[in-house]
Amino acid sequence: MFDQIIVLSSVTAAAGASAERIDMTDTNLVAAKISELKHVVSARSLIALPDGGVSGRCQVTGLPLVPKGLVTALAISEVAGKKALGLSSVQAAGLGLPAGSATASYTAVLLVSVAAADVTSGSPSASPIFLSSMTAADALVASAAQYYGTSGTPPNIFAARGSNAASPFVSVPKPETTWAVLVVDYNDTTRVVSLAVNQPDTFATATKTAAHLPGAGGYFEIGAHVNATASLRASKVGDLYLFEGSPLSNLLARTQISDLVAALKAEYSIV
Repeated sequence: MFDQIIVLSSVTAAAGASAERIDMTDTNLVAAKISELKHVVSARSLIALPDGGVSGRCQVTGLPLVPKGLVTALAISEVAGKKALGLSSVQAAGLGLPAGSATASYTAVLLVSVAAADVTSGSPSASPIFLSSMTAADALVASAAQYYGTSGTPPNIFAARGSNAASPFVSVPKPETTWAVLVVDYNDTTRVVSLAVNQPDTFATATKTAAHLPGAGGYFEIGAHVNATASLRASKVGDLYLFEGSPLSNLLARTQISDLVAALKAEYSIV
């Protein structure tokens, strides 16, 4: 006799008040079909702690997420009816994925919301980092996804630096949507970093000269706790889907990533 797994859509299992939940949404089911899927972090599954800060687990591995820096500054709020991970104030804080999550090549699909204060910030260096790559010793390796406001050069863009925190970088203008879906791909074999926003078909690209070297135990982090002025700042992250390797180089995986983007746009009411 074979066992069966039955998934009930939109049903959350009962648990104790302090239990950490791993919810499966329709979008997560789309992502689960992609063989390269490595980690999923969702603000709606995080728990706000009584004394400040958050706790939670990767929805793929079940491993705990690791608050970094001034951990009590991590906070859950709502943006346009969706749970969002951010900071209670501009502080050196972030939420680390499990050790080893930073691979040489990677693709990240993440939902971000840029705060008005970060759009109009007077300093081009005060730019929220949505996703960073760190060594096991907490040294910044790469600014994988970032935003530069009206003082940036060029202004009002999403940017991805692929393998490190240096130029060149690839950029796409920020659309006028409350939430945006960023698709960031870095192929360490070709050294090409690719970025698309709110669509999965046309990517801006740049070629790096340096490899992505997070090392053993290196990890990705939502935010960047090593820099108080350029972690998440006032901006937010909703969901993060992280894939090992560069799925965009595979036709089937590229189609599946497109399906994921479509599902996320529907879930977050992005037109």
